[in-house]
Amino acid sequence: MIKSAFVKTLTTFSLFALVIASCSKKLDNVQGLLMVVNASPGFGPIDVFLDDTKLNSAPLGYAGTTAYTSTVLGNHKLKTTTAGSSAVLTDGNLNVIGNIHQSLFFYGPSTALQGALVDDPAREPDAGKAHVRFFNLSSGSGTVDFFGDDGIVPVELYSDRGFEAVDSIVAHAGFKTITPGTYDFVVKSGTSPAVLTTLPNIQILEKKSYTIYFGGIAGGSVPPGLQVITHEFIR
Repeated sequence: MIKSAFVKTLTTFSLFALVIASCSKKLDNVQGLLMVVNASPGFGPIDVFLDDTKLNSAPLGYAGTTAYTSTVLGNHKLKTTTAGSSAVLTDGNLNVIGNIHQSLFFYGPSTALQGALVDDPAREPDAGKAHVRFFNLSSGSGTVDFFGDDGIVPVELYSDRGFEAVDSIVAHAGFKTITPGTYDFVVKSGTSPAVLTTLPNIQILEKKSYTIYFGGIAGGSVPPGLQVITHEFIR
């Protein structure tokens, strides 16, 4: 059950998370794990600071992610700046929960930046299985359908996904179970037969969990495309 939340603006934002039951074996109730994802091609490379400690080891450009960082539960200051600069882009609060993995997504064009905090898998998949979830973070692309083709039968994994509002990305943070293998992932328009993008030959491994998001800006300098994040559990 997902109970995380969010909010956004270019200059200030507030991100909240409510207590849920989930677990990584070596985590405890006084620390959580946080990963940051820059899914906004209009935002440029950034630095991310939690209580003035920088989370990224290199400038975080579009499609960049940080490693999971162990963080003490409670309220923290979260700030983003232009990479290598003291110019503050966002400044707000983040309430960290103990005993779970979470991902903080920045997405949308630079004129309408959004932030969303979502809960990541509570445990790795069973043997012979993998987990996948999908977000539509491509502004201007309309509703889309997401397919996985392992060379046997193409399967529609998610349908009618519009550009994520902050509440919808939280609602869509659950994972589906799929069979490991090599996949072509395809995004089609939800209103026509048009294929918007294809990401071929992606190896999905057993006992792994993946977030796949449709990013980019329709008609922009970074065209829509798919990005894959592999979640590495810290036990």
